[in-house]
Amino acid sequence: FNGPFLNHLAQLRPGKPAHFEMGEQSVTLQTQHGAAVEHKVKLPERWIKGFLQVQAVQRQAQPLFELDRLTAGQLLTQIPAKTQGVLYLVPKRHKPEILHRQPAGKDGFIAVTDGQRLRLLHAVLPDLQKLRVYRTEATGASLWVADAGVAQFTLGLSGAAAHGFSGDGDALRQLRAVELDEADLALARAAAYHLNQFTIADLAQHQDLPLPYASEIVDRLSQQGLLGFDRDRDRYFYRQLPFLLDAKKQPERLQGSRALLAKQAVEIEQCERRDGALSAKGWVRGESGYYQASLRVDADGYLREGHCTCPWIQKHDLRRGPCKHLLALRFVAEQAG
Repeated sequence: FNGPFLNHLAQLRPGKPAHFEMGEQSVTLQTQHGAAVEHKVKLPERWIKGFLQVQAVQRQAQPLFELDRLTAGQLLTQIPAKTQGVLYLVPKRHKPEILHRQPAGKDGFIAVTDGQRLRLLHAVLPDLQKLRVYRTEATGASLWVADAGVAQFTLGLSGAAAHGFSGDGDALRQLRAVELDEADLALARAAAYHLNQFTIADLAQHQDLPLPYASEIVDRLSQQGLLGFDRDRDRYFYRQLPFLLDAKKQPERLQGSRALLAKQAVEIEQCERRDGALSAKGWVRGESGYYQASLRVDADGYLREGHCTCPWIQKHDLRRGPCKHLLALRFVAEQAG
């Protein structure tokens, strides 16, 4: 909301009259102090993609620590809005410890690259009962769930302040070689509407689908703005957002991988399936020569490890999802395995 609208919201008090008017192009708040109007703006497609990407990120988030109101307030106060470098929050017995050097290991901590984003939580501190914090190892993204008892506020932060969730590409980690059937998507959408809240296992059982296939369907519906994910309850919920992206428009990296497959640019050196997991190594012919690539996909279909000698992975590792070469290698390996 704009500044005047936020000021009017801040002046709302129990027992004082207030009138909201929801229109197609604006929202109006009328109080004893006057009226404030927030006009509808056209959202950039990149922003919308980032918003839809959050569902895939949340599903991979794991709980890190839980704080009461007093401890949460102390922690947030100690984190400056502007930091000279990265701060690392490491869980301790009573409250997280703030370090200026990265701890050993890949997980067990949260990297705070911009304290300004956490300032949003200060507004809910007076009503806070518990603050639960989740982290995704793959991208470094974090979820901050402020529980006020009667309501919850979830703040999702991308791993780097310089880019949002649209660049994380976490959903690309779960793409398989199999094509989704449009009839299955339509039936799953109807089932999600009637189930309202559900797990992937619930949807798979309801539609008699294999669990990995149901997982891909859920990701596709989420990317179309039809499903949200509540990490605190570990359940999806149906809600249709007031915008729809082109359901057939594929991410650029996925388009690139399809082009590599069409050129038969992938050569498999090693491919192994064990207990539902997939490991593969090979070479992919790219624009500037051959790239060596290897990957490991767990039994749930999630890309846990991936290495490629291309510039994208050399720069970002897997923090922003797999490159087109890893996607192409995976698709060929799944067909071969």
